[in-house]
Order: sequence, then C-alpha cells, then structure tokens
Amino acid sequence: FTTMAGDAAAARELFAELEDGWGELEAGYVLAMRAEIVGDYPAAERWLRAGLRVAEDLGLWSDVSFRLSGLGRLSLLSGDPAGADEALRRARRLAVEHGDRAAEEFADIGLGLVARRQGRLAAAARHLRPWLDWLGGIGGTAGRAFVLAQL
Repeated sequence: FTTMAGDAAAARELFAELEDGWGELEAGYVLAMRAEIVGDYPAAERWLRAGLRVAEDLGLWSDVSFRLSGLGRLSLLSGDPAGADEALRRARRLAVEHGDRAAEEFADIGLGLVARRQGRLAAAARHLRPWLDWLGGIGGTAGRAFVLAQL
C-alpha cells in the first residue's frame, strides 16, 4: 500500500504539472481507493470529493457516477445509511441517463448493500439479483461471488 500511495501521488503531481485534469482524476481515484482500503475514510472522502469536482468540470459523467457511488459506500461504512442512499441514488440516475451499465451496476450494488444492512432483504435482492447474469456475461466472477455473498 505504501508503493501504491507513492506511485499515485507521483502520478498526480506529474499530471498536475501537465495540467491534465483527467490524469489527476485517475491518480486521485487510486489514492481514494487506497485510503478506503486502509480505513482512512476521511482521506478517501476528500479524494473522492476532489475527483467529483474535476469530473463534473470535465463533463465526465461516468466518473461523476463512480465518485458518487464511492461516497455512498463510505457513508454506509461510516454509519450514515441515509447519506449512502442519497449519493447512490444520484449515482445510479446519472449512470442510467448516460447509458453506463458498469456505473449503474456499481451504484445498484451499493443500494443493495444499504438495503441489506437495514434489514430490507427484499429490496436488497431487487438491487442485487438483476446483476448476476450481467456480471456473468462480462466475466465478472468476483462480482458474482460478491453479489451471491450479499444475497
């Protein structure tokens, strides 16, 4: 994880020097994911919010959706299911509006996690089950295993 953080930070600095917003966005996402993995949720949130602003400025709606889903998952992990639900629903709406199935799947799985954690098992299944075939069709064996574990 140390190498991951160092490489992503170095890449982000290089992209900043080049004034390449997309590159900064991608490197920042790695930093956000690393922070989430090691349990530094405040840092993960800062990176995701910074990326959200850049993605919105660049009109990269799939990236906006993924950042919102990430913020939703952080809210869930931090004990804020209402905040999680709000961010994930916004992420899903954007994904559907822009025809991005991967972003839609990421948001919908997050909504399934929120519902499951709240004990709304039928709602969780409605969010999770439809993605099993899609994940199988794209070779998403890890995703299928995750969904099946949640179900």
